Amino acid sequence: MSRLLLHLGLVWVLGVVECTDASAQNPEPLGNRKVTWFTSGGAWPVGTDGLNLSQWVATHRNAITGTMPCCGCWNVLANGTFMNSGRCASATGYTPNGDPNRTATLIADWRAVTDAGLTIEPTGGFTTEFLRSEAWMIPGSLGSAVELLRREGWDGLCIDNEDYPPTMPPDLPAHFANLLGNLSRAVAAANKTLVVDVTSTWTDDIGGAKYLAGYAARTPSHTRYMDMAEYFAAGHISGGNAAQMKLLGKMMPAAMAVPAIGLTEMPGYANASCGGWPQCTNFSNPRCGCLDYGWNQSSFAAFVRNVEAVGFTEIDVYRQDLSPPPGTTPSIPSWLIDELAGFLSRG
Repeated sequence: MSRLLLHLGLVWVLGVVECTDASAQNPEPLGNRKVTWFTSGGAWPVGTDGLNLSQWVATHRNAITGTMPCCGCWNVLANGTFMNSGRCASATGYTPNGDPNRTATLIADWRAVTDAGLTIEPTGGFTTEFLRSEAWMIPGSLGSAVELLRREGWDGLCIDNEDYPPTMPPDLPAHFANLLGNLSRAVAAANKTLVVDVTSTWTDDIGGAKYLAGYAARTPSHTRYMDMAEYFAAGHISGGNAAQMKLLGKMMPAAMAVPAIGLTEMPGYANASCGGWPQCTNFSNPRCGCLDYGWNQSSFAAFVRNVEAVGFTEIDVYRQDLSPPPGTTPSIPSWLIDELAGFLSRG
């Protein structure tokens, strides 16, 4: 391509390889096991379980190795510059309006995470226009991503792009693959990480099964692909999550594959993820965003053993901090903490 420019010696030729069996690859292992928890909006609200971030980490440190603030923590300008959006925990506590109270909160949450020795990998995403324009190829764009991570004290970036047909242009996965190949190597050269949200049960989505092997082949072995296909305890295919994880292991090396579960601490609503609460009180209305992930002690224990059986080294937990419905006592089940702690101890 005539537009191909050299940034940090890392630019790849545009293209994408569709799914093939990548299990034969033998990258260096990640090492110790990991459990990364999502947090809501970077800051950690008190009220869902009565604990602030420092208290929660101190209480459950044996079941957590990192945090993934969600969502929209960073963005990219039209000129290719990666920026802190001001929504999430960071070393500078940057906010667009310079609110000193908000800045203090974001810095305090960043310190609570880093002082405990946890990683912090905030989430963000790319617009269709950005990907198709290849603005990330502008000189200095990839360098700005590295500078953002260093300046804000973040260990990596998590990419949450969930584009899908018919609105997704057919060429978008190829641009996305090209971006992942270059960005992953830029951050790896600075000892930082890249996490990519995917769903291995989706067909034509930008993070779907059709493209995962091609993405994995372009990125360093410590790049992680967080698979949302296992959010639900029952799974989505015959054989459930155990069968799905075996398929995921054929799409990429085990060290790169990260199954994730959905959890919201709402006893009485069975892990419901109700994004519309409290505006939405009809929990049977799909527009309220209520999702019963369906986990219980036995199903989660079996899930953890299946994760270990396929050789995966990380489990991610989607924790959505929400106002609890009246009459419920918000908490995280002790069995969930115990199983995650056991997973880490056996690594």
